[in-house]
Amino acid sequence: MIESNNFSLVIPIYNESINIKNLISEIIDIEYNCKYEILIVNDGGSDNINISDYKIIDEIFSIKILNHNSNFGQSAAIRTGALKSKYDTIITMDGDGQNDPKDILNLLNIFVANDKVNLVQGIRNSRKDNFSKIIGSFIANSVRTLVLKDNCRDSGCALRVFNKDDYLKIVYFDHMHRYLPYLFLQENLNVKFENVTHRKRMYGKSNYSNIRRLFSGLYDLFGVIWLMKRKYKVKLKKIL
Repeated sequence: MIESNNFSLVIPIYNESINIKNLISEIIDIEYNCKYEILIVNDGGSDNINISDYKIIDEIFSIKILNHNSNFGQSAAIRTGALKSKYDTIITMDGDGQNDPKDILNLLNIFVANDKVNLVQGIRNSRKDNFSKIIGSFIANSVRTLVLKDNCRDSGCALRVFNKDDYLKIVYFDHMHRYLPYLFLQENLNVKFENVTHRKRMYGKSNYSNIRRLFSGLYDLFGVIWLMKRKYKVKLKKIL
């Protein structure tokens, strides 16, 4: 096994007990040819998620469940997973089953094959959400792209691969997961966009409303602009 291929899969969830069980079954059925771990971060949900729910078939992978004592949001859950991860390569995905685990291998191979790529960001090629959610997401992405010029038409896609140390260099703030491509670019890191599959939600309902997402997105956008304008930008002259 190639050590650099080994990865930690971080999956934030909030009351997704049925979806996460089905998703884990799909994930472990895929042959990755490397070691990996799955970190399920229960972000203050009321579901009882137990490690005994999952059958461990061999020593190639392990499953950990990390519990927040309150609902801190997706960005906090991703950070908890990254901080607790065993491997340097981090993959994130949603726990609602709308990301297809079959895309993990493609994104991982792209990341491993090119050492100049620091973040592979999934782009949902054909959204399977309701019309209002698609329109709301389109508006939010259009405004963000226009202002930040990050060239990312779907920063809300949770399926992505990055290096843990690169990610931890970035100043943490709530909802930062929506701006990861831009934040990586601001650290002079390279970002690659790759189309991924998007599926219909089978069980439960989304924990986000369009109105809430719109206002929090605008608020966060101004915060990101404020933060980046105050970023440390000193460049040292080369010593000849």
